[in-house]
Amino acid sequence: MPAFEFNQLLSLLYSGGTSGQVLTRNGSGNPTWEHGPVGVTRHSTTSRNALTSVDNFTVISNSTTGTLQMYNNGAWTDITETILKFSLDYLVIAGGGAGAADFNVAPGGGGGAGGYRTSYTGTTGNEKSGRNTTPESQLNIFLGTNYTVQVGAGGAFGFGTYNGNPGTDSVFGSITSTGGGGGATNVGSTSKNGGAGGGGGVGQGGGTGTAAQGFDGGTGAHDSSSYYAGGGGGAGGTGQNGYPSNGGDGGVGIQSSITGTPTFRGGGGGGGVQGPQPTHPGAGGNGGGGNANNNTGTDGTGGGGGGNSGSGTAGRGGDGVIILRYPSTYTISAAGFTGLTMSSETTAGSDKYVQITCTSGGTTGTGSVSWS
Repeated sequence: MPAFEFNQLLSLLYSGGTSGQVLTRNGSGNPTWEHGPVGVTRHSTTSRNALTSVDNFTVISNSTTGTLQMYNNGAWTDITETILKFSLDYLVIAGGGAGAADFNVAPGGGGGAGGYRTSYTGTTGNEKSGRNTTPESQLNIFLGTNYTVQVGAGGAFGFGTYNGNPGTDSVFGSITSTGGGGGATNVGSTSKNGGAGGGGGVGQGGGTGTAAQGFDGGTGAHDSSSYYAGGGGGAGGTGQNGYPSNGGDGGVGIQSSITGTPTFRGGGGGGGVQGPQPTHPGAGGNGGGGNANNNTGTDGTGGGGGGNSGSGTAGRGGDGVIILRYPSTYTISAAGFTGLTMSSETTAGSDKYVQITCTSGGTTGTGSVSWS
């Protein structure tokens, strides 16, 4: 249902005449307002129940109850504001940034996790949104309205002396999560800021994370015998600074039970290290962060890619994900999906949820969803 104020809806339905608007259906089958004669068919409960082949969103005036009623999913319901919309929980994670690679010996920083935004508080009310902030407000969803979805791909890895590429934003309706920052080499980077910041290369500070989405990346440095890069920032923690003979670990992600199963997502990538053995490349942060030395962030988590330790490629960032949880009385439909895959509706308590992911790793997908 279009997001009109309820009193506007009633005004239109009751107005009569030939110059107003009427609630009808467009070519895609969605309800829409069009100019034309306005009128609402009047029925008793008995004659209403005798109707056949009734379209969803058909509106009548019930003379038995004295109310306006709308047909949806096999039932007639009095029109009140509560049937025009419902509240939905979301988890929107952007693509993680790629790790950095420097073929000229110096190690690269780990990629930052994709921005992490959620409204889900959990059954105990203690779950967190990005940067360990209080979850955001639920979204009001209007029946029959199309909502844009975009799941951001992880950033591409670099080869040779390359900074990691940032991840791509993920979008659901009015909610946008920022792609993770790419890891940096020792020559610095202009792409290390993001949802969570990418790790700094040798002599470089880490990238800056986005408020309420992710933490900063760690700093890289060197001593007389070794070079060490910072870990990428995570949704739930700062990337570790590199230190002698050790690349910085990626920042930890955040655990969410929006699907009913507690799962960490949004971990930062580990930073690389170069020097006399033994050295210890940085580990990816819990939540899909890639370990240093060409390890990719996990798709569907927005994890950052691992930085390189001085030879070859670095890990690309993990693709993001959108998870939507809503009352089980409603049904979701997808439209215009390109490069996206939506799971079947799965029951979680009194709700249902779906997960929307990139069909092909490293490629952003777009489309829209609606509910009836």
